[in-house]
Amino acid sequence: MSKKLDMACKLLENIEIVKDEEEEHKEKEDEEGKVTKTFLRNVYRLLDEVDEREEYIISVGYIVSRKVEKLKEEKKKQLDNIDVVKFFKELKELTNKIEGEWFVVREELRSILERAIKIYYIKAAKLGEEVCKKP
Repeated sequence: MSKKLDMACKLLENIEIVKDEEEEHKEKEDEEGKVTKTFLRNVYRLLDEVDEREEYIISVGYIVSRKVEKLKEEKKKQLDNIDVVKFFKELKELTNKIEGEWFVVREELRSILERAIKIYYIKAAKLGEEVCKKP
């Protein structure tokens, strides 16, 4: 398995995949703090909207905090169990690990997120949970 595929799989590790029919109920997802296709695409799009690594992390953190803000109080007490929070922590760690100028980091993240989005779609369509398993 390639290094980028490994990283994409790690981003989605322990994240519940929201099935297509569930994604239509957007309000419900926001309440549950789930990582959705829309969320992933927004995180991906941010790469082109920011000019530096720190701004990217802050912007993704803002999106996540808005999703967490909509959660019920009892769920907020267990932040480490909320999918968008787990994803954000993993993405932040990954972003900080990649060395180089922002344009290098951005392209590396773009490639990893593209793979993560594709994996998410594959899993959501129930076409292959094993896509992230090592041969």
